[in-house]
Amino acid sequence: MARRELEEKASKSHKKKNKWVIRFEQTMALIALVNLGLVCIDISYIPFRNFYLKEFRLLVQGLNYIPKSEFIEKYTPILIEGYRQIPDSFLEQTPLLAQGYDYVKGIKPHPETEEYLQTVEILKQQVTKTGLASYQTQRILEDLRQQSLEIIQNNPFEVANKTGTLETIKDRMRNQVGVNSANQAFQEFWTSDYLIQNEYEKQIQFFDQKINSLIETNYLRGIDPETGEFIDRFWLLDLPFVILFAIEFTGRTYLIHRRHIGLRWIDGMMWRWYDVFLFFPIFRWLRIISVTTRVDQSDLINLESVKRQISQGFVASIAEDITEIVFVRLVNQLQGSLRRGELKKVISEANTKQYIDLNDTNEVAELSKLFVQLAVYQVLPKIRPDVEAIVRHNVRKVLETSPAFQGLRQVPGLERFESQLTEQFVTLVYQVIYDAIIGALEEDPEAEKLIEELGTNLTTVLTDEMQGKQTIEKMQSLLLDLLEEVKVNYVERLSEEDVEELLEQTRRLRQGYK
Repeated sequence: MARRELEEKASKSHKKKNKWVIRFEQTMALIALVNLGLVCIDISYIPFRNFYLKEFRLLVQGLNYIPKSEFIEKYTPILIEGYRQIPDSFLEQTPLLAQGYDYVKGIKPHPETEEYLQTVEILKQQVTKTGLASYQTQRILEDLRQQSLEIIQNNPFEVANKTGTLETIKDRMRNQVGVNSANQAFQEFWTSDYLIQNEYEKQIQFFDQKINSLIETNYLRGIDPETGEFIDRFWLLDLPFVILFAIEFTGRTYLIHRRHIGLRWIDGMMWRWYDVFLFFPIFRWLRIISVTTRVDQSDLINLESVKRQISQGFVASIAEDITEIVFVRLVNQLQGSLRRGELKKVISEANTKQYIDLNDTNEVAELSKLFVQLAVYQVLPKIRPDVEAIVRHNVRKVLETSPAFQGLRQVPGLERFESQLTEQFVTLVYQVIYDAIIGALEEDPEAEKLIEELGTNLTTVLTDEMQGKQTIEKMQSLLLDLLEEVKVNYVERLSEEDVEELLEQTRRLRQGYK
C-alpha cells in the first residue's frame, strides 16, 4: 500500500515537472516569436516606412502623434487629456515612446519639407481668420511659391532616396493645374486668384489628400559621428532579449553537460546550436531558424504539415537531377569497365578464381531444385487441363495434315476411334513425361552428382568459348551500344516524368496504408 502511494506521488511529481517544462518551453518560444517580430519590423522599416506611416502612424511617430490625430481626438478624448497630463520631462527621457520607431532609426522630419507643410497649416488658419484676399494671406502664398521653387530645385527627397516621390508630386500638381511645367503649376496653384476661381476648399482638400501625404513621407536620417553610418538604435530594443537568451543558452548547456557524462561543454553547445542565432548581434534574420525550431518543439504550433511540404518541395526540385546523375554515372562506369577490357578478365577468372563457400551448400543448385519441385508438385497438377489441351490440339493438327490418316477416315466408325485414340495418347504422353520428371526429382545422389558435373562443365565450356577475341569484341561492342541506348532512352523518359505527380502518388499510397 505504501509502495503504491509512493509510486503515485512520484508519477504526479513527474507529470507536474513535465507540465512546468512545457510551460517554460512555450513561454520562451513566445518570447522568441516576439523578438523575431521586432527583427522583422526593423528589417522592413526603412523600405516600408510609407506603409507604416499610413497604417500604423502611432508606431512611427509615437506619443507625439496623439494630439495631432483627428481620429483619436474625436473618438478618444480621454486619451488626449491623459496625454496632455504626461510631463514633458518624461517624454524627453523616453524618446522611444515620444518619437516612435523613427527614433530607433535616427529619422527626423526633413527641415525643408516640414517647414513647407507648416506653412500650409498657417495658410489654412490665416484664410479662416482674414480670407484669401487679405495682405497676410498674400504674404503666406508668396512664401509658399518661393518654398515650392526651392523644393523643386534642391530636391530634399534625394537624401531619403525618394526622388520618385517628388516626381509623383510634380506630376499630380501638373495634372491638377493643367500645365506642362511643375514649377509653373506650383506658382499658379499658390495664388489667391486660382484658389478663388477653383474653389478654395476643393483645392486644399486635393493638396491634403494627394500632396501632403507624399511630402510627409520624406525624412532626414542622422549619421553616427563615431562610425559614419546611419544611426540605428535597434540594439536598445534587442539587448534585453539577447541577455535573456544568452543566459538560457548557458543554463541549457550546463544541464546537458551535467546529464551526459563525458560530454564536453562545446558538445553541449552544439546540442542546441540553433539557439545561438537568438543572441547573435548580426544577421538577425537567421533567428527564424531558432524560432521555428522552438515553436515546433514546444507544440505551440503544429508545423508538421509545413515541414512535410518543404521537404517534398525540396525533393521535387532535386529528385530528377540526382536520379539522372546517378543513373548516367552508373552507366558510364559500366561502359568504362567494358572499354578497359574487364569483361574478358571477369570471364577468364570465372573458372580459376576460388569461390568461398560459407556453409558447404550449393545455393544455386538448391534454389534451382526448389523451383523445379514447386513447379512439378504444385503448379503442373493445377495446369494439367491446359497442358493436355495444347497437346490434344497439336495431335489433331498432325493427324489432319497426315495423308495416310486422311485415307483411313473413309472407313466407317473410324472418327469415334480417332477421338478415343487422341484422348488416350494425350493422357499417356502427359503421364509419361510427368512420371519421368517426378522420377528425376527423387533422391538420387548419383543423378545429382551428374547434374552438378553437367552444370560445371557447361559453365567451363561456355566461358572458354566466350574468351575468343572476336566473341569478346563483339560482346563488348553490343553491350556498349546497349548501355548508350538505355542511357539516352531512360534520361529522356525521366525528363518527361512529372516529379510532382510521383510525390502525389506517394502521398496517396501512404494515406492508403494508414
